[in-house]
Amino acid sequence: MRAIREVADEASSMEGGASPDAVRDLIVAADFFTIEARTRSGLQRFVILFFIELSTRKVEIRGIASSPMGCG
Repeated sequence: MRAIREVADEASSMEGGASPDAVRDLIVAADFFTIEARTRSGLQRFVILFFIELSTRKVEIRGIASSPMGCG
């Protein structure tokens, strides 16, 4: 995925406003989901952060933590 700075620079350099298709190519959504997995210490919940590039529907897992605060 491209860095946010690259996307912002590209969006600001578009002349006369951006077309809807050009804007859609720049949009990335983020969300979380949880899973429960059996580990050596028993059933444990994990929180997974992922990003979706809306134009390509490409999904990237960017983080996994055992607590929402990331300190577990």
